[in-house]
Amino acid sequence: MTAQRDAIARTLWRQTRLVVIDVETTGLQATSRMLAFAAYIVENGATIESWSTLMNPGTHIGATKIHSLTPEKLAGAKSFQVHSEKIRRTLTSSSKTTFVTGHNVSFDAERLVYEFRLLGEEPPPMLLLDNSTLAPATGVGTANSSSEKLAATFGLLNPAAHEANADAITTREVTLRVIDLLIDAGVSDLTPYAMMPRKRFTFDDEPDYELTPEHEALHALPLTKQAERENALAQCLALSCPVLNRRIEDGVTDGASARSLIKWSIEQIGRPGLTRYQVGLLMSGALRAMNGRRDLLVRPKPDLMLHNARALLNSYPRWEACTDDDQCDRCASGRPYLCRFFRTPINAVWSAMYNSEEQVPLNVAMKYLYGAAKTPLGASSWYSQLRALHPYAAVRGASRAARTLATLHRVGQAIEATEALWATELHTPGLTALYATLVEESMTQGERDTALRRALAICDEGLAGNIGERPWHSVEARRERLARRLAVAESSPFKHPYNQRPPHRSRFVRP
Repeated sequence: MTAQRDAIARTLWRQTRLVVIDVETTGLQATSRMLAFAAYIVENGATIESWSTLMNPGTHIGATKIHSLTPEKLAGAKSFQVHSEKIRRTLTSSSKTTFVTGHNVSFDAERLVYEFRLLGEEPPPMLLLDNSTLAPATGVGTANSSSEKLAATFGLLNPAAHEANADAITTREVTLRVIDLLIDAGVSDLTPYAMMPRKRFTFDDEPDYELTPEHEALHALPLTKQAERENALAQCLALSCPVLNRRIEDGVTDGASARSLIKWSIEQIGRPGLTRYQVGLLMSGALRAMNGRRDLLVRPKPDLMLHNARALLNSYPRWEACTDDDQCDRCASGRPYLCRFFRTPINAVWSAMYNSEEQVPLNVAMKYLYGAAKTPLGASSWYSQLRALHPYAAVRGASRAARTLATLHRVGQAIEATEALWATELHTPGLTALYATLVEESMTQGERDTALRRALAICDEGLAGNIGERPWHSVEARRERLARRLAVAESSPFKHPYNQRPPHRSRFVRP
């Protein structure tokens, strides 16, 4: 058996090169910038090279209390452009199959793709190996397990969480242990567990707009006082300015200016005679002003932000997709997947729920799902109020709120709310994935197979309905993973708990 296992291990490592990465960023948005990068290159089960660096994005650095990076620490750091070629070589230089590995590595890969695109360069090809998918395939953890939780399963501790180098080391050690389990099961090729980076439409470049000299002169007008702002913006609106939304955002300097711009934009949306091109840009501008107001608030006011979102959703009666005769700016430029009339309601609800640190606070999640009642989705909940205006956006917001409850260990309430949402029969991809995850994670050892079958059935039910315009690729991938895990649970050597196995010997080699 040992000789057979050694042969499997040699076959796997002969063709495998791991690049274990971790990044720190300014936030969780699609346009967030990188602040730190760490990489550990593993061949034949041992680290052969490692390096890490800080990066100065030249913009705000986000939530310092999370990543512990300050402007002072980044003052001497170089930009991504300086390190781009070394990163490209790290990710691609090998005759073996290179797997870019991490925990929720899709996010890290998206940040890399975004940074390369900002430089006008094509990102290097990446084949991703995600611990949050790989570990559950061996019966260890679940898809929603945090990096710290997976590490603890193997007796590992990360003393410096959210520090790129420390996170990369922890991820490397978890990955090596998971690969050991796969080798025990006879796996000699990691390719079936790999995936490509997700396509994020936010990487599409905005079109270049040519403005007339008269229009350019309008953009030189001051936006300091309310009367000046409204006059300048009204003239831009009359000219169907393609960057009207950015001009509205430019006028946000404090809470008062943000409030007046939100009010002005919503009032203009209700004017008769405007085209969907104009309305779409006004909605986008109102949303940008809402985000600015949220970030400028000293003390978060969730009800205030949700009131703004409700006012925006209530300002326009026609949220259906654009037609060939009347299109928003994105549909007119050949990007219907980013249609303002589909994306704006969802983004408005999400922006109202998130705080400036890109998190949904517990009190916001509770107000959204429960309101003043003890049962979810009642008349006093924000979900109920917003559903009357835009059901799909309301459900998307509710899924995010329920996920927050689960993350903050309110699992019982999260399951209760998710079951109530599921009963409404508006099964979005996010709700389907969340419900399946909660069912899967709520299982006890004795109910394991039953819970996996139930989670699999939830994915099937969601895919059968296929409601919404977002791709269902993530749900399809989750379904495949659940099916593999169910097969493992029913017939594989992973029936034995990991702690009954011989202790793992660390393969760490100091570079």
